[in-house]
Amino acid sequence: MSADLSSHTAPRFAQLSIIFILGGAVLAGRLYWLQVIEHERMVNQLRQKLTRTAITLTGRGSILERGGTVLAEDVPGYQLAVVPGELPLEMGATQEIEYALYPKKRKYTLLYRGGIQPTPKEELKHKLEDLEPRLMQENLVQDLAKLCNLPQQKIASAIVGTLQNCLQGWYYLSDTQPLDFFVDRHIAARILTDRGRFAGVLCLESAIRRYPYGELAAHVVGYLGRLSAQDYLALRAQGSYTVPGVTDQPVVLNDVERFSLSWVRNFLVGMSGAELAWNNDLRGQLGRVRRARSFTGGERILEEEVAENGKEIRLTLDADLQRVAEKAMAGQRGASVLFDLDTGDMLVSTSLPAFDPNRFTPPADGAYIKDILGEPGVFVNKAVAASYPFGSVFKIITATAALEDHLIDADKTFVCEHVHARTHLKCLGHHGPIAVEEALERSCNIFFYEAGLALGDDRLHEWSLRFGLGQSLATGLPSEKAGVVPSRAFKLQRYGEMWYGGDTANLAIGQGYQLGTPLQAALVAGLISRAGEIALPRYRLDHPIRKMKLDLSATTREVVLRGLYRVVNHPGGTAFAHRSSLLDYAGKTGTADIVSVGPGHPRYKPPHAWFAGFAPFGHPRVAVAVLIENGGHGGETAAPVAKAILEAWSRKYNFALPRVTGPL
Repeated sequence: MSADLSSHTAPRFAQLSIIFILGGAVLAGRLYWLQVIEHERMVNQLRQKLTRTAITLTGRGSILERGGTVLAEDVPGYQLAVVPGELPLEMGATQEIEYALYPKKRKYTLLYRGGIQPTPKEELKHKLEDLEPRLMQENLVQDLAKLCNLPQQKIASAIVGTLQNCLQGWYYLSDTQPLDFFVDRHIAARILTDRGRFAGVLCLESAIRRYPYGELAAHVVGYLGRLSAQDYLALRAQGSYTVPGVTDQPVVLNDVERFSLSWVRNFLVGMSGAELAWNNDLRGQLGRVRRARSFTGGERILEEEVAENGKEIRLTLDADLQRVAEKAMAGQRGASVLFDLDTGDMLVSTSLPAFDPNRFTPPADGAYIKDILGEPGVFVNKAVAASYPFGSVFKIITATAALEDHLIDADKTFVCEHVHARTHLKCLGHHGPIAVEEALERSCNIFFYEAGLALGDDRLHEWSLRFGLGQSLATGLPSEKAGVVPSRAFKLQRYGEMWYGGDTANLAIGQGYQLGTPLQAALVAGLISRAGEIALPRYRLDHPIRKMKLDLSATTREVVLRGLYRVVNHPGGTAFAHRSSLLDYAGKTGTADIVSVGPGHPRYKPPHAWFAGFAPFGHPRVAVAVLIENGGHGGETAAPVAKAILEAWSRKYNFALPRVTGPL
C-alpha cells in the first residue's frame, strides 16, 4: 500500500517542485529585471513624481512721462484660476472631454474595450457651446458668483473657455488656467480656506494693470489685452510672432516660456501705443523653479531660472502740457502735437476722441467697448497713424520751393480775382495784386496756384520729400503713416488717369491727393523755422536723437518766415485773432476740403481745420501742429488750441523772449 502511495505521490511532488522552481525563477527574473535592469528608469520615474516645477510670474514695467508721473503701472492683486479636472461639476463634462482626448487611459479601459466610443471632438465643441446655461445651475458657479459679486453667466462662460482650451489641446485638464477675474485678499482667503465649496478654484498672486489718469495720452500709452488664439498658435509653432505695424519687435519666448505654453496662453500683451510698440521691454520674462522632495519629506531646489521683471519706460510726454492740449480740444475730433526742436522730444501728442485703457484690462468692460466702437476711428492715434490733406499748411512748401528755385522773389505779384483763369479753381477772397508774404498772411489760393504751376508737379513732389513728407518718421509707435506725396505715376497707378494742370494747382495748396499726418505738419513748420539742424520726433527719452536739416538760402527762409509771422501777428493774418500776449509765435493756418460739394448738399462735410507753427519767433525751440476734423477754418478752431499749448509750454519752461518790434 505504501509502495502504491509512493508511486502516485512522487510524480505529483515532482510536478509541484517544477512549478515552484519555475515560479521562483520567474519571480527572481522579475526581481532582477526591476532591481537591476529597470532600476535606473524606476528611480527616475520616482524622482519625477517627487519633482515639482513652479512657474514664477513677473511684473510688467511701468510707463512714465518725462517728469516721472506714472501713466501705467502694475498694482498687486489676486487672479482667479481653475483646474478644470478638479472642478466638482455634476454633468461629467470634464470626464467626457478627457475620454475623448485619452480613450486608452487606464480609468477608461472598460469603456473602451466595451465598445463605447468617445464623443467626436467636433460634437464636443458644439456641446460646450451649449454648456453655459447648465453650468449656471452648478453650486460652484453660484457660490463663486455670490462671493466675488460677479455675474453667474460670466463665470460659467469663463469655465467653458477653459474646457475649450483643453479640447484644443492647449492645456491638460490638470493644468491651472487663470481667469480674467481679480479679487482682493479677503475673498482670496475665503476661497483658499473653503476647499469643499471651491474645489478646483485657485487664487494666484498677480498684478492688475492700472492707468491712473485714464484717458490722458491714451493713444500713446495704449492698453493690454489677452493673447489672441492666432498669435498663440504662432508662438507654439515658431516661438515668436510679429506684431502688425511693429516690425522691429516681434514677441519672442524665452526657454522657460517655450516649455510653459499653458501659461503663455494667458499672456496679457500690448494692443496699442507704447504697450504694443515696446511690449518686449515691458512684459519681462517668466521664471521657473524645480524642487525635489526626498523620501524623508525634505525638499531641495534642483534648478532655478529667475523671473525678470519688465523694464520701466519713460516717455518724452509732458503730462501737464498734455492736459492743457486735451482740455483745449475737448469735444473736438482730431489731434495735436508739440515737439522740442533740439531733442525731438514729443511733449504733447493728443488724439481725440480718446478711451479709458482701464476698461480694456481683462475682464474688459464689454458695454463700454461696444459704446465707444460707435465712434469712428476712436482707436487710431491720429497724431501719427491717420493722414489728411494739409490744405493751406502745404503753402509753406510751395512758397519755399518757388523762392528757392528763383521762380518768384519777395516782390513778385500775381493778381487774385477770386477765380483762377487757367484752372477755374477758386480763392476765398478777392485780393488783387499780391506778393508771397501777404499771400501767406491772407492764404491766397490764386498766388499759390500760379506758383505751383510755375514749379510743376515734379518739383513740388521733390520739395515735399525734402520736407519729410511721404515717409515714416520712425517714431516707434504702431501703424505710423507715411502719407501720400502724389505724382503722375501715383495717379496713373492708383486711378488709371492722366495728370492735369488742375492736379498741380491743387497740390500747391495741399488739396487733391496729398495726405500727411499732424506730426509731419509740425515737422514742416520746424524745418522752415531754423537754418540749422532740428531733431526728428521721438517718444522715448532713451531713444537716440536723430537730426535733419533743410538747406535753404538765407533770403528764401527770411521771406517765408516773415509771411508766417504775419499770419499770426498782422491784422490781416488768418490767425491774428489768436495772437499771444505772452510770446511771439508764427505759423500757417489751413482749411482742407474733404468733399467736392458745397454746403447744403447731402454729402457735404465741413473742411478740416489746421494750424502748424513754431515758437518763439526768432529763436524757435518747439514746433506745433493742430488738426480739428471737420473744424472749419483753421484760424477759428485750430489756432486757439495751438496758442493754448504754446503759452502753457512758455509758462512751464519759463521761456519767453522780448516781443518782436517794428515791421517785418
